[in-house]
Amino acid sequence: AVTSPNGFTLSWSALLNRNYTVQYTGDLASPNGQTLTNLTSTAPVLTILDSAAATTNRFYRVRLNP
Repeated sequence: AVTSPNGFTLSWSALLNRNYTVQYTGDLASPNGQTLTNLTSTAPVLTILDSAAATTNRFYRVRLNP
């Protein structure tokens, strides 16, 4: 993970041709996160950029969908 003036970049190891959901929250006490994006892996490493994170603190969760 990398923070820059453009936002927060998150990368993770992925299984090919599987669907992932990236969620975020500003409060770990909140049981539900908001969906940032849904994507299908086409490479062994996936990377997303959250440009809104440049101005706020966020916690992320990557979910492998069934």
